[in-house]
Amino acid sequence: CRMARERRRQVINESHHRNPETKPGRPQKKDKKSSLDLTTICLTLAAICCFVGASSFAYHLYLQWWLAGRITTLHSSPHILDANSSSPAVSPEKFWGSYRPQVYFGMKTRSPKSLVT
Repeated sequence: CRMARERRRQVINESHHRNPETKPGRPQKKDKKSSLDLTTICLTLAAICCFVGASSFAYHLYLQWWLAGRITTLHSSPHILDANSSSPAVSPEKFWGSYRPQVYFGMKTRSPKSLVT
């Protein structure tokens, strides 16, 4: 077993000026280094992540607003079909059915007095 060593006291010459805040026999506190420590780096990265997240969320909201405006804006060209071109009186073959195969459930009928609804 090793025995603990005795501490050596640091002898301070009286000729040097002592700081009144320090007590004799105790080492002076070291000044903090000016280099970046782990806490500063983590806080900086967290702030950057928050900024990027908030910016992407704001861009997403703007993009939704912009796309909604594009969808509801009608084109200024003339209509290809007339308003009643697919009514049951004009085209009875299109009254029932779907243009998509195997789609029946969930379809809406085109008659004003529907048996289903």
